[in-house]
Amino acid sequence: MSEIESIKTATDALYDYKFNLVLNSDIQRLSNGVIKEFGDIQVTEHTSNLKIKELKIEQAQMQQNVQPRCTVAGIKLQLTTKVDIKKDGQMNITGCAILSNGHLLYANYTFQNNIFEYNEDGNHIDRFKVSATPYDIAVLDSDRIAITYGYKRFFEIFNYRNSRIEKKIQTGDCCWRLDYSNGKIYVKLHAKVGVYDITGQKLCIVTVKGKDYISASNGSLVCSNFLNNNVYCYDLNEKEAWKFHDDSLVNP
Repeated sequence: MSEIESIKTATDALYDYKFNLVLNSDIQRLSNGVIKEFGDIQVTEHTSNLKIKELKIEQAQMQQNVQPRCTVAGIKLQLTTKVDIKKDGQMNITGCAILSNGHLLYANYTFQNNIFEYNEDGNHIDRFKVSATPYDIAVLDSDRIAITYGYKRFFEIFNYRNSRIEKKIQTGDCCWRLDYSNGKIYVKLHAKVGVYDITGQKLCIVTVKGKDYISASNGSLVCSNFLNNNVYCYDLNEKEAWKFHDDSLVNP
């Protein structure tokens, strides 16, 4: 390791040199003996950009714990908390999100235009008014969330800390499920998914075969179709990466 560090230090001090001959504009006056030099040699200095590929010596000698591959059959679900939603007239919970502090937000898709907040123990904390009947929620950061409004054909970037609407984005189509991943907001429209940046600027529209639910991760878009019992995965160029179907999967 000390030899590697020594070599790295030495290569950082190395430079490549490029020589250029710059001709004097008065070269034609040589015959008159006016100038005494032919020109100047210019030297420019650049880093060598040598690449050293290091061997991971310590890792090669370290015992690695390999986790066994997990299968669906091996997953055991355990109930941790049961939340009793506070009844306030008609209730239709269509969306849920978990904040960075562990609190839960629930979208109530009724005429009350409310989003409910509960702590991680299932106790009611607060509720706040939004622009219309909220359908789904996605957490953007510690202060902001994105909210879709179903048939209202728009979604919002909402600061729930001060109950202020930061931006209202018209989509021209009904807005249903949404997700947030790697600085992009994914909104499920009728037969497409709108992709927006964190400011609400539209990046692209992806045509998909999914009908309702979507999930995004690392540039991949997964959606389900309850009519044909399929689950699809697309990239942002609308290329279908894979399709999953199983007889035991009904109305995903």
